[in-house]
Amino acid sequence: MRSHEDLVAWQLSEKLKDHVYEIIVRPAARSDRDFCDDIRRSARSAPANLSEGFGRYRPRDNARFVRTAIASLIETINHLGHAFKQQIISQDEHRDLVHLAKRAKGATIGYLEYLTSCPPDGPKPRWTHGKNRQNNAEPANAEPANAEPPNQEPPNPEPENPEPENPEPENPEP
Repeated sequence: MRSHEDLVAWQLSEKLKDHVYEIIVRPAARSDRDFCDDIRRSARSAPANLSEGFGRYRPRDNARFVRTAIASLIETINHLGHAFKQQIISQDEHRDLVHLAKRAKGATIGYLEYLTSCPPDGPKPRWTHGKNRQNNAEPANAEPANAEPPNQEPPNPEPENPEPENPEPENPEP
């Protein structure tokens, strides 16, 4: 994985953000500036935190940002409920967008589970894994021990079509 854009969690979160941006330009939404600000921030936060965490390389540090992304997706679901109650979006739009948000949340939770299964500071440099190394001594051409290791995480095991484990009812109460 070379970029945060390769993460399914980021792709779904970005798609949700794009849909939210389409909603907040509607006349019914524009009249509620607080709503527009709140849903814009929460929808923008998830993909932004996933990308920033990805850039941190170390699983423990990355996981902090992924947890924030999960919370932002949950907040966005809450704002979508408000949009439906205020008749800014239709019941079908609400259903589809909540489904998309839950898929993004499921993929993000899967990514978090992967990160928490990794060593906190990431994988050990490759030269420490060889059987012919005595006492894990550094080879002559190795980088200094305090150098930042490149991102050597194994491929991300995100599910291809994540679905929430306990889906909420599809039809919200009006």
